[in-house]
Amino acid sequence: MVDSAADLVARGRALHHEGNLDDAARLYTQALVEDEEYADAHQLLAVIAGQRGRYDEAIAGFCRSIALEGPTVERLYNLAEAYRVAGSIQSALDAYNQALSIDASYTDAYRSCAAMLKAAAEGSSDSVFAQQLGRLAAHYLVGFGHVNLRTGKVSLAEEAYREAITLNADNADAYNCLGTIALVAERPIEAETLYRRAHEIEPQSPLYTNNLGRSLLSQVRLGEAVELFQRAIEIDPTFADARTCLEERILPWLHYRSDLKPSAVFAAHRDWGRKERERAAANTSASVYYANSRDPDRPLRIAYIGIDASSRLTRSCFEPLITNHDIHQFSAVVYATSGDDVADLRHLKGLTREFEMLRVQPGQEIAKSLRKKAIDIVIDVAGHMPHNRLDVLAHKPAPVAVTWLDYPATTGLSEVDFRITDEISDPRGAEEFHTEQLYRLSRGSIVYRPPEKTPDIAVLPALKPGAVTFGYFDDPRKISPETVQTWTSILKSLPESRLLLMAPQFADAAFAERIRSEFVRAGIASTRIEIRCKPADEHEKLHAHMEVAIALDTFPCNGAYTTICEALWMGVPVTTLSGDLSWGRTSASLLSQVGLERLDSHTTEEYTETAVELAMDLERLRTLRASMRERMRASPLMDERGFARQFEAALREMWRGWCKAGA
Repeated sequence: MVDSAADLVARGRALHHEGNLDDAARLYTQALVEDEEYADAHQLLAVIAGQRGRYDEAIAGFCRSIALEGPTVERLYNLAEAYRVAGSIQSALDAYNQALSIDASYTDAYRSCAAMLKAAAEGSSDSVFAQQLGRLAAHYLVGFGHVNLRTGKVSLAEEAYREAITLNADNADAYNCLGTIALVAERPIEAETLYRRAHEIEPQSPLYTNNLGRSLLSQVRLGEAVELFQRAIEIDPTFADARTCLEERILPWLHYRSDLKPSAVFAAHRDWGRKERERAAANTSASVYYANSRDPDRPLRIAYIGIDASSRLTRSCFEPLITNHDIHQFSAVVYATSGDDVADLRHLKGLTREFEMLRVQPGQEIAKSLRKKAIDIVIDVAGHMPHNRLDVLAHKPAPVAVTWLDYPATTGLSEVDFRITDEISDPRGAEEFHTEQLYRLSRGSIVYRPPEKTPDIAVLPALKPGAVTFGYFDDPRKISPETVQTWTSILKSLPESRLLLMAPQFADAAFAERIRSEFVRAGIASTRIEIRCKPADEHEKLHAHMEVAIALDTFPCNGAYTTICEALWMGVPVTTLSGDLSWGRTSASLLSQVGLERLDSHTTEEYTETAVELAMDLERLRTLRASMRERMRASPLMDERGFARQFEAALREMWRGWCKAGA
């Protein structure tokens, strides 16, 4: 029995893989005797010819295989490589481009083409031609970077972009992409520098104009950012991302500014809500109808939307609720909108009967799906944070819509019926600044579960009164001028004290120096301000609390729930100054739950006095440190079952209200 061409090629491939070129070539040749138009045999003989340095023969073989069965990425890439080694640059360039036209993500083609053009530029005696080749090489390096950036290989992408700039200092795309890498890594000043260079090269680009605005927004330079977003829209009125930045992405940053009145912050949210409702109406052809039974006491279908599967807030404050729901009365669907870690997604999926990852589905389609599933209450947990899907709630996907947890203010959407909060976070009168009805829980509006593995609490790191280390481990962009002034007053009152600041943004050396210089200008020696980049390891982050005696809080926007709770869990008391509305009262709410209301102040003078008195009382600090975990365990803050029952009672009351309204 004579072997078929396919069988012969298969046997040849095995030998070829082992490095036996002679016998592999013999079998490929024999395959062509059986079928002279067998493209794979021509292709593989061409590969061997190239391996043996017979490039003309290799080129002929690759061309023959393409002529027989058409071009593929692999055949064109092999042909390009043969042309490259043979010194036929233009022919190689044409073949690389053809390969990339079939598969624009084929990284080998970008890399090899860039290397070929770079080598040609370095070997050319014509400086003008060499510069042209270098610029072309930079183009392919940027393409290589784009593919790697899309697939999460950030270091490879960054290396490619930086090499591209060495070949073409005017490659705006490379600067822009490096800026994006820096911005995502929370290096805001580095991002600004890179985006600004891209904008200088191409000032009429709406993308580069908008991105420069984003970098300034991340530094709370709101006025400058707004001007750039508006300019991007002037350049291209259809550029949607600039409108999104101008209308929504700016909203969380408004809470960081002490010069903005609550009425102005509310107006911005309300204006966004009006525009979002108009967009939703334009995409909805029919009026909303709910088929849900209006039985006030039946088991309810609830949906949580806007979960970041990888966030500390999800692990510490959402999971204690979802794992303690009464499954006989509440069936929960969880919709995550952020988080790429497979283990995190698998973990979250295992906590609920129904789980779905939302990416780019249109809001109206998701809303339609929720109605089809007969969801009774939809609960947004993101507010205006980057991973939100408030566009879904704008379509009112369930009879009752609620917002809770991750955002300390109104959504601005009248389609959201309730915002769950508490008396301390939102005292009476806060309704004036909400489009939602405020539902105040009596025992605090969040629950806390510490990480599974945490360091033991260490002894107090202070040997004499006043010689303490203060700490702040939250977002340094919340450190307002008024916060700097008050912290400076504390440090000046205690000459032997120091301040430890730790955050991921401090990986940006220029940003770290900017923060340090604010204290130096206020009269604090730079040696008293230690700045560190927050480590990625959670255990190491918690371990840093061992060096801190007292945690300081920012205003007008307080530290995050998890930051405050982690400090307390590590035995570190937190001093805060309460504002008028929830973004300046979250810490006061948490402290009240654990019986530490005395650490909450209402004026900067009182804040300074509270911190100084505590720093001078080492015995009180030792007692607080030693007893803090037991204090927390015994408090409403860590009563998971109690919180779940309270939360469910709130949902039930909201549901009964809807049922009664339709009776």
